[in-house]
Amino acid sequence: MKRRQFLVGTALSAAPTILTAAKTAEPTVIVGHGDHQYRVEKNWSKGNHDAVPLNNCHEMVQASDGRLFPLTDYAKNNILIYKTDGTLLDHWTLNSRSAHGLTLGREGNKEFLYITLTSGKVVKTTLEGKVVLELASPLVNKADSTKSPYAPTETSSSSMVTVPSISFVIRRRGSL
Repeated sequence: MKRRQFLVGTALSAAPTILTAAKTAEPTVIVGHGDHQYRVEKNWSKGNHDAVPLNNCHEMVQASDGRLFPLTDYAKNNILIYKTDGTLLDHWTLNSRSAHGLTLGREGNKEFLYITLTSGKVVKTTLEGKVVLELASPLVNKADSTKSPYAPTETSSSSMVTVPSISFVIRRRGSL
């Protein structure tokens, strides 16, 4: 058999497989707009999804060392810690089904996570998960006499001042 005949025969026999694969391959998904467009990598996480699922991720921050911290409302692992290549490094939990907002704050050379729980409090933790501060509902300390549901959804942090300030945005359920 001549080389040309072999190549043509091989190409013709492989064509249906190649064409089928091209038709069934998942399309590339691009999100965002303008200069901020990103390709969705569905299999980015290399963690064991059965043991440590990344369920219902509300927010994600990146620490100065490059690690990524997604926040979930899955009580078995509220925080997962990833390398940028998708390698799961660690995970920890506040045992909360109401984890919603996540802010990375810096105080000097230390970084902290500020996590809002829509069940009624804000928690400040180290990156390793040690709780260093809990701010309970204003109803608990009688700072709010309206008796409206307290459901914090987000925090903001500023390192632009000498003493870092944390301001809490409080959204009441059913209002904006």
